[in-house]
Amino acid sequence: MHSSLAFEIHRLADCLTEGLRRELFLTPKPGLVDLLDAGSHPDLSLSLMLESIEFVAQGYRTFAAALVRGCCAADLVPVGRALENRLLSTFGTNTHKGAIFLGGLLLCALAHNGGRSHHLQKAVSAVAAQILPQHHTGATHGAALRNQKAATGILGEARRGLPALFEDALPALAAARAGGWDHSQAGLAAMARLMQKVEDTTALHRCGPSGLERLRSDGARLEVFLLQKVDPAPFLLAANRDYMRLRLTMGGVADLLAMAFGLSAFHHRRSCHASTAEVTAA
Repeated sequence: MHSSLAFEIHRLADCLTEGLRRELFLTPKPGLVDLLDAGSHPDLSLSLMLESIEFVAQGYRTFAAALVRGCCAADLVPVGRALENRLLSTFGTNTHKGAIFLGGLLLCALAHNGGRSHHLQKAVSAVAAQILPQHHTGATHGAALRNQKAATGILGEARRGLPALFEDALPALAAARAGGWDHSQAGLAAMARLMQKVEDTTALHRCGPSGLERLRSDGARLEVFLLQKVDPAPFLLAANRDYMRLRLTMGGVADLLAMAFGLSAFHHRRSCHASTAEVTAA
């Protein structure tokens, strides 16, 4: 593999880890672990999630090294499944199972695309078509909902090339950055878009269609607050109390938000690197 491609794959792995941390630290987030509390997850904590991120970071580096050696996406399916099993045995809960799948998918897509970030959404769809016939999630809540035809969840999203990531979250981050919003405001803007778009199977499992509708309604309200420059913190804190009472959460939104942060950092570092190279050449 060409050295520049290997560099890009490893850089994306690092950026995806950075994205996981940024998602965790974004506060407040209704129903999710953040700097204030564990939301609707009494079995989780900030320290546990940080340990889990370090665990997943090692997994991303393993994926990247395998791709650099010439492994294909199909070769990484059993590697990813073993990593998910170790995650569960290590932490006693699936802290970042979705992030393992999504991060591995994006790394494979970048390798499939020759290291080019252009048309990465199409590469995601192509890789998903290759690996999903081999990807068995086991007896998960998402699998149960898919079997009942109640939702397609993240696997359906992957088959479509992760439109919520590429067509909603990333543009929301870019627009916020162009508007001069700070990191927290930009992150909340991306979260608001995802809340309105993602078919979150964790919300569906815990609270049914009404839970998903609550996410979409709250995402729309959050977006209005941000656009009108109204401090959204009181609304988000009140929503968090409601989510805790209802046991409502949004793990799919969190996973895709982390990927959006990671890809945004990856694109930013690439553009900075290209600008530096142009200055050096001149």
